[in-house]
Amino acid sequence: EGQEYLSIDRKGRARLKNHEEMLADWCAFYNWKKNDREGFFRMARGKEEIRDLLRRNLAGREGYALSLHSGNNLVRPFVSYDVVHLYIEDSGLAERLKNALELEPVPLESANVVLMGSYYRHSVFWGARDIGDFRVVSDLQLHLDLARFPIRGSEAADEILQERLRPLWEKNS
Repeated sequence: EGQEYLSIDRKGRARLKNHEEMLADWCAFYNWKKNDREGFFRMARGKEEIRDLLRRNLAGREGYALSLHSGNNLVRPFVSYDVVHLYIEDSGLAERLKNALELEPVPLESANVVLMGSYYRHSVFWGARDIGDFRVVSDLQLHLDLARFPIRGSEAADEILQERLRPLWEKNS
C-alpha cells in the first residue's frame, strides 16, 4: 500500500492498482539466473526431437514446467530458440530425465537442455498449466523470466504483457 501497488478499502479489502509499475519494479529485482541451473547436451536433430523425448517422458506428470522461450512459444509463439528450459521440482524426475534422454552435463553456454530448480522454492509452479502435451509456467512467471533473458527476452516479455497480462488486468478492473 505504501508503494501504491494496492489500495485497501474501509472493509479491509485489498485491490491491486498500478499493475504495470508493480511488475516493472518486480522485474528489476527478479533475475531468472538466481535459479539453480544445470546445462545438458543431447545430440539431436533439433529441438523438435528433444521436445518429442520430453513429451514421452513427462506425459501425465506434474512437478515440472517449461519456461523462457520453450514455454513462451507454446503460449505465444514469438522467438526461435534452440535451448529447452524447464523447471524441475523433484530431483527424482530430474534424474529420470537425465537418464531417459541420455543427457550429458555441459557448461550452460553449450547446453541444449537446461534443468532449473526454483530459487524461490515452489513459486514458479503457481499457475502452471497444461498447453498441448506440456506444463508451462504462468504468464506472470513467463514475463518475469523473459524480461532479463539476453536473447530477445525483453521483446517476448513485452509481448506477454501486451497480449496476455494487460487484457487480464483490464478484464478484472
